[in-house]
Amino acid sequence: EHVNMRLTTGSVMLACLNAAIQLAFFVLLRSSEYCVVPLARNGAFDPDSTLLDGDVMLICRGRMVPWDEVEEDDYPHVSEVVISIKKSKTDQNRVGVTRSAERTGETLCAVEAILRFVRLRLETGVGNNDEYPFFRWGQDHTQHLRRDSVSKALKHSARALGQLVSE
Repeated sequence: EHVNMRLTTGSVMLACLNAAIQLAFFVLLRSSEYCVVPLARNGAFDPDSTLLDGDVMLICRGRMVPWDEVEEDDYPHVSEVVISIKKSKTDQNRVGVTRSAERTGETLCAVEAILRFVRLRLETGVGNNDEYPFFRWGQDHTQHLRRDSVSKALKHSARALGQLVSE
């Protein structure tokens, strides 16, 4: 809850971080399954192992729809976030897997966090592009979520709660 409270602001970047952390927690994702693993300094990444815009769907009113096609008025009717993981270290046969997180109705809710992020992302003009990472906040693919950002946020929260954190 500390991470959620700290990252629930009007910033699209922090909303991105919060949504990613909650989704990862609720569906047990490895960082390489939702964060961009850069291949080069120019922002290049492997699209087969990155969660892209087209890999994220919402269940709204019983129908699976792309995340950017759900109107904000329908957000209360979104019951689930569904993601497709194309390639993972735990998927030895490389067939991919689909995972989902349901709305919890609690303070911590991956669905609510994703919707908050999507709303802010769309408000800042960052629409759907199936070739770009989902967890991004800039117009191109260079402003995206990386593992070190998630690690820093989690360590900061742990320290604030009085936990010992190894560097």
